[in-house]
Amino acid sequence: AAWHHAGRPGGSEVTTQLCSAIAPVVLHLSPRDLSLVLPAVAPEAAQHRPLIQALVEQVVTAVGSLSPLHVARVARGLGEAGVREEKVWELLLGVVEERHAALLTENIADILAGMAAAEKLPPKTLEVLYTRALKTIPTASPEASIKLIAGLRDLPSSSMARGKPALVTNLMGNIRERS
Repeated sequence: AAWHHAGRPGGSEVTTQLCSAIAPVVLHLSPRDLSLVLPAVAPEAAQHRPLIQALVEQVVTAVGSLSPLHVARVARGLGEAGVREEKVWELLLGVVEERHAALLTENIADILAGMAAAEKLPPKTLEVLYTRALKTIPTASPEASIKLIAGLRDLPSSSMARGKPALVTNLMGNIRERS
């Protein structure tokens, strides 16, 4: 609720206080908690460098123990927070490439959204995600398909040259079949 007041008069003071209070605790967050806190605070906390730096340090520490859901949430949060550090993205996207077989359509949408926001679009990772997305479409809900289409929309057209047409066509077919 306190984040909700950040845009109101005196809100930046509330945001600063919250960021200051959260920063020291971040290094003790579990992977699950990290994946919940990072996306929740990212938009408002992006201007609070100590908090973002503490979150990035914890991501680097915990990256090996993040589940596919956690990876997706963390990627989206890092992107929304404007984190562009190569090291953290290299580690995170390495996990994405290694564990891609466990990703669901919703996870892929969140990862792509984070990558697009951070302008981190390595062709190998995109190819892995496009390939995995094609495999998840038959079991994806219409909502997940729509979320992935929205994630694809955020990507620059140059990053979509090979994967977009087949992916969007299949997603639209899935939406029609399941709606």
